[in-house]
Amino acid sequence: MASLVKAKMKYGFITDSQGNVSPMDEAASGWLEMGAFDHRKKANRRSYQEILHDICGLEYQRDEIQLFLSTEEKEFRNSYIQQHNLNRFKKIIGLNTGASPRWKLKQWHQHHLEALISSFSSDSETGILLYGGPDEKERNKSLREKFPFVIDTGTENTLRQFFALLDISDIILTGDTLGLHAAAALKKQVICLFGPTSSAEIEDYGRITKVFPEMECLVCYKPECDFKPNCMDLISPAHVESVLRVLISK
Repeated sequence: MASLVKAKMKYGFITDSQGNVSPMDEAASGWLEMGAFDHRKKANRRSYQEILHDICGLEYQRDEIQLFLSTEEKEFRNSYIQQHNLNRFKKIIGLNTGASPRWKLKQWHQHHLEALISSFSSDSETGILLYGGPDEKERNKSLREKFPFVIDTGTENTLRQFFALLDISDIILTGDTLGLHAAAALKKQVICLFGPTSSAEIEDYGRITKVFPEMECLVCYKPECDFKPNCMDLISPAHVESVLRVLISK
């Protein structure tokens, strides 16, 4: 459609006479090259929002992503808080444990999660909620069985119910997934674990702490990896706990 429209100015991308994607200007060309060449992607230090504004010819003012809960969703959230007596905690940590099956390396290892949860086993003032979807059903069930003090918010919630339950936590630990963007939009303190994807492309809004190991192969966008240890192996529970403790103390 963009190729067919008779316009004096076009931004972004069209298809050329051979049906190939063709950038309309330097800004669009830069983004296309980032998708094709690893070294361009790894070298990028601009957020996705900044890049897209540039492609559209708009000034980027770091406007924040926003998510608003309806009255019914707030009631659902408050009912869950009351049902599980969550007001007894001074702080609540939300663990968004999964990632899309397409991106297995976005998911932190089960044994790392277990080690992290174990470090809070004697902390009665900090609650831990588990979040996930159908793909995380068995994973979260296993964590709940091993650590009875954690609370599993369920893996069959609707998308909007997931948002409402996510709003309960003060701090969200997540991979580079939907949970990251929803937590940021709810103005939560977020710790995001990065491995195969670009941390630079994520706008932090001053609330996202980015955790990633020192490896030259980061930002590979590979769904699987045969490196041992791989990037997610090298994000230690001790380091994540130390970041969590700092946020909890604020």
